[in-house]
Amino acid sequence: MEDNYLRLSQFLDSAKIPKIKKKPKTFLGIAKQPHYENVLSNIYAFYFDVHEVHLLHDLFINSLLELLPDTQKVTLNGFVDFYCNTEYPTKDGGRIDLLLSNEEQAIIIENKVYHHFDNDLFDYWKTVKVSENNKVGIVLSLHPVSDIKHPNFINITHQELLKKVVHNLGNYLLDANDKYIVFLKDMFQNITNLSRSYMEEKDLKFYFDNKTKIEQAAKFKFAVRDHIIAEIETAGKILD
Repeated sequence: MEDNYLRLSQFLDSAKIPKIKKKPKTFLGIAKQPHYENVLSNIYAFYFDVHEVHLLHDLFINSLLELLPDTQKVTLNGFVDFYCNTEYPTKDGGRIDLLLSNEEQAIIIENKVYHHFDNDLFDYWKTVKVSENNKVGIVLSLHPVSDIKHPNFINITHQELLKKVVHNLGNYLLDANDKYIVFLKDMFQNITNLSRSYMEEKDLKFYFDNKTKIEQAAKFKFAVRDHIIAEIETAGKILD
């Protein structure tokens, strides 16, 4: 037993135990809605709307267009005067998370966070009645998606889009409504929190390399706590 305590003491004295970094709290996290796709779609629709009170004008649409391949940029050349619709009903009873469209062009956005990707993109595509050459499909996901089964849909991650937005933000700050800049920063942090693992690989490696000693230290901690509680209860009984 003494040998075990000695090894544990040496481990605690010599080991450089990682400090786990907490993810910054966001308003969406406090509201318990950090990962709801419909909530994020509504926020995106607000910021994509060039006429909204955020006064960021075309920041979001221009940032999105910059991320498209050159062929699709040509498809959406002069993409203006568009409407933003969420939960747009499809022919086969589905819902397009976010549809940006005018009379001649359209961007069909499927917003994915954690849910399994099994949406009928062909249903979405045929629902939007503009020329085949004038619409683009985007799967906006938390992590890269490799199994998109529709030839006209590409994958962009939430972080890629929001990093591009933040990169372009400087040109819009003078006109922008400060309150919605704060909301935008909160949304960006929320996506960053969702995109990152809680623990880094090196921290997990430290745990698995020292699993026995760490579990022994945890048991010892609770044994000490139970001992202190018992001693306090004993003293309380003696002192009535």
